[in-house]
Amino acid sequence: MKKFFVFMLLGVVLTLGFSFKAIMVTDTGGLGDKSFNDGTWAGIQRAAQELKVEAKVIMSQEQSDYIPNLTKAAEEVRKEKDGGIVFAVGFMMADALMKVAQQYPDVYFVGIDIDFEGKVLPNVINFLFKEQESAFLVGYIAAAMTRTGKVGFVGGIPISPVERFRYGYEAGIKAYQDLKGKKITILRGYTNEFSDPKKGKDLANSQFSQGADIIFAAAGACGNGVIEAAKERSEKLAGKGYENIKKYALSGKPLYYAIGVDV
Repeated sequence: MKKFFVFMLLGVVLTLGFSFKAIMVTDTGGLGDKSFNDGTWAGIQRAAQELKVEAKVIMSQEQSDYIPNLTKAAEEVRKEKDGGIVFAVGFMMADALMKVAQQYPDVYFVGIDIDFEGKVLPNVINFLFKEQESAFLVGYIAAAMTRTGKVGFVGGIPISPVERFRYGYEAGIKAYQDLKGKKITILRGYTNEFSDPKKGKDLANSQFSQGADIIFAAAGACGNGVIEAAKERSEKLAGKGYENIKKYALSGKPLYYAIGVDV
C-alpha cells in the first residue's frame, strides 16, 4: 500500500508539474564506486528525468556522516513547495535512517537494501533484494566453468546483503557438485570495507595465487580492484556490480554478473 502511495504521488508530480525533489544519500563508497551507489543514482536520475523533478545526491565519506546527511536531505525536502523523497542507500545506514525518519515524520524516506528487522515507520519504505537468487546462478556457472576446481569469493563487510550473495553463490556451486559429482574448492575472503579497490585487488590476487580461476565479488568499490586483478591475470571474473562489470563483459573476456539496483 505504501509503495502504491509513493508511485501515485510521483504520478501526481508528473501530471501537475509540482515542485518536488528527490535526494539520495550515498553509502561510504560514494559515487564512482561503479557498484551500489552508482546503480541507485542511475535509477534515480532516470526516474527524475522521466518525471521532470529535481534530483540531488549527498555524499557520505564516513558512517558518522549518515545522520547529518540524512538530516540535511530531510530539511531540504521540507523546504520544497510540494515536498520530496529522501533515498538512503545501503544496509549500514539502517540505524541512522530509523533515527532521522522518526525526527521527520512529515518527510518520506526510501531505504535501499535496508531492513528494520520487523519495525515499521509510516513514512519509510524499504526495498530489499533477493541477492541469493542471482548469486546461485553465478555459483552454478562458476562451478561448471572452472578449470582448476577452485573458485573464489571476495566480500566487503560481512553484513546481511553480502552474506546473502555468498550463501547463494555457494549453494549454486554445491548444486552443481551434487549434480555432476565434481569437487570444487571455495576460497573466501572479506575486505571489511567497501571503498578501497586496492584491498579488493590484493585479496583477489591472493585467491588467484592459490589456484582460483573464477572470483565472485560482492564488495562495492573494492570489487573494482578484483576486476583489475582479473584483467591483469587474464582470468575469468564473476561479479556483482555496475559500470565496470558491463565494460569488462564487453571486452570479450568471459564474465558472469548480476546487475542490481537501478533496473
